[in-house]
Amino acid sequence: MFLLFLLGFALDSPVVVTNPLEPGPHTIQFKEDLRFGGTGEENKLWTDGQISVFFSVDPSGHFFICDVKATTILEFDNRGDFIRKIAVKGEGPGEYQNIVSFSVLENGNMVGLDSLRAVSKFNYYDKDGKLIDSKSINDATRMFRRTVFAPNGEHFFSGLMSQNRATQSMDYKTGYFNADLNEIKTLSVTSRPRPSGPPQMDKPEWWINVIADQLKDYLERGVAFMRFLPNNDVLVVRDKHYEIEKWSADLKTKQMVIKKEFKPVPFDEDDKDALVEWLRESIFEQSPQIANVVTSSVLRKATEKAELPLTQVPIADILPMEDGQFLTVDQTSFSTGKVSGHIFDKEGKCVGSYQFPGQGVYDLFGTRISFKNGFAYAMERNEDGDNVMVRYTYELVKK
Repeated sequence: MFLLFLLGFALDSPVVVTNPLEPGPHTIQFKEDLRFGGTGEENKLWTDGQISVFFSVDPSGHFFICDVKATTILEFDNRGDFIRKIAVKGEGPGEYQNIVSFSVLENGNMVGLDSLRAVSKFNYYDKDGKLIDSKSINDATRMFRRTVFAPNGEHFFSGLMSQNRATQSMDYKTGYFNADLNEIKTLSVTSRPRPSGPPQMDKPEWWINVIADQLKDYLERGVAFMRFLPNNDVLVVRDKHYEIEKWSADLKTKQMVIKKEFKPVPFDEDDKDALVEWLRESIFEQSPQIANVVTSSVLRKATEKAELPLTQVPIADILPMEDGQFLTVDQTSFSTGKVSGHIFDKEGKCVGSYQFPGQGVYDLFGTRISFKNGFAYAMERNEDGDNVMVRYTYELVKK
């Protein structure tokens, strides 16, 4: 019995894989296969708002472009030709006030999230784009933001905002939920006190404090997150270590812990300057009047008050691939939007490193890269700063 107990304990324990600093000898060769968007042609000029234009791809290779500023979802075929609008701005069934997420599931069905103030509305579509259900929540303690669904749609990871009246703070959470929108596990919580007193929107000092707090929230929310493998298992990154946990889809069994030695990557002055410029343009776009108060000098002071870290987080994102392998996003450039990182096989071994060829794939809201249908897809920015959709073939090769 004692031997069986020890054997059972060993079987229930996760496999621990520790990788050295130097990766394996492989890299990924990307070759551009298709590019569209960034033109004046109708439905092909997608503009950034507070949240970047993002995308999803269905099993047939159709593209679904979510233009947040225009509040619309556009469908294109696998050659980049426009088909139709799935959803537009409005308050009717399947329409959006502020679209923040859109996912295509493995069966071709789709889920969109509309989130405005305390109201979160999940819209569910069949593979033909027909609205089949909606679930709405009006709850200031559960304001869903960007979500990532499992391929089978049974679970999802989401960021949330929550007004905590007891502490007069705003809580920023990340968590794991089932299809009924019930929380299975909280991954992280960051609290910020709400500004006291009435807004002083004509005072630069007030804006410095508000923007500094928002920057802290964005940077700290990126530390804990989940991503789904094709079999619906979950990869979890938390804290500030180079460590990835692999869990079963129900989050009951920790299967593997993957570690790697790493050297911290500096958060350089170019990235800080680019962040200030991004904030300035975003604020001007929303209100030219406010931009007269929130100048570049004010934004620079806000970034200093936010105490931006000297180094980037060890893992900024994970990009699951189709065969159980995955890429980590370890080095990011806010000034160019470029990313690079390491390649891991399904046993957790670091087999190499890569650099993604496209620019503009990364910003404060995540990495706009997806592997599906044997391709790598990316929403990039061209030399004119316009969003473009790019499809690549790719191959794992030795350096």
